[in-house]
Amino acid sequence: MRVRPSTTRYGTLLLVTLLELSCNSDERIADDGRRLNPDYPDDAQLCEQRREDYEAFLGKHSACERDDDCAVVGNCGPNADFDAVRAEVQEEAMERKVMLCERTHDGPVFEPVCRAKTCELKMRTDTCCGCPPDAGDSL
Repeated sequence: MRVRPSTTRYGTLLLVTLLELSCNSDERIADDGRRLNPDYPDDAQLCEQRREDYEAFLGKHSACERDDDCAVVGNCGPNADFDAVRAEVQEEAMERKVMLCERTHDGPVFEPVCRAKTCELKMRTDTCCGCPPDAGDSL
């Protein structure tokens, strides 16, 4: 298929979207079914070390007194496996999360809560990553 560049705003947006789709199509799947981050090698030892470092970081930064102390790490993009941390380290946690070898795209969405003085996740029931929009939303 040949796409002719367009000078209209919508044509440019379509072209950029098509380019993004083609650039992000090199996704790899691990033997156990996990989606691997295409930006990093499939080196089991390296991937395990990154996972351990990330989990240690989460463990060090999960103490809380109330729900407002906590924040969600993850998004409905390639990092849909959410985690909870103290709000002041959310940005650093996300930077560490994107370095992980595996990726998840669809699933539930969570909100942060403080339970037993630890930041945890509470699943939301009103939406999810990859869910079709409600029929009422399209009106």
